[in-house]
Amino acid sequence: AGTYTMNATAPSGFQFVSCGQSGVTIGTPTSASQSVTVPSGGSGNGKFYVQAVQYGYIEVCKSNANGVSGTFTFTFNGNTVKVPAGFCSAAVKVVAGSVTVHEASTPGFAMAGASTMPSSRLGTVDTGGQNVTVTVPAGDVSTQTIVTVTNKPVSGTLKVCEVAGSGVSDGTLFTFKDSVDSTVVSIPASA
Repeated sequence: AGTYTMNATAPSGFQFVSCGQSGVTIGTPTSASQSVTVPSGGSGNGKFYVQAVQYGYIEVCKSNANGVSGTFTFTFNGNTVKVPAGFCSAAVKVVAGSVTVHEASTPGFAMAGASTMPSSRLGTVDTGGQNVTVTVPAGDVSTQTIVTVTNKPVSGTLKVCEVAGSGVSDGTLFTFKDSVDSTVVSIPASA
């Protein structure tokens, strides 16, 4: 007699489902636990329900709006794809359900937004964290979710000052070249 916790791991290719059952805690799609009370002189009964893992497809596109260029890296569900601005990845098979796509930081650009086709599959867009959460339905590539990420250029301000000192006369010109856009700036040293 007493209360016991049963732990279970789903077989390969399966995941746990609740089926309206009470008392079952699904920790991850492949692990679950249940508290079972066994009365004195009686027996307990714990049940877990599994279903085959269902898959769907996602395609990640990178908008070239706002003057965005270059190749961008995205990760989701253990996959990594590199997508040039103005193009899309191939369709990638993933476990159906909620999928978070993360865009790796790229110097000079920041995520500005995202959209999906169909639009009803767009979940949350976290531009600061560069994450987009979408819904991927079970099915073949004809039912895929297409997510398009849009960025904006970002720039900062760099202030360069030259101070005249030992061996450098006031007014001596120093030349600097921007390694990004090759802009050349000459700045006089001052006391």
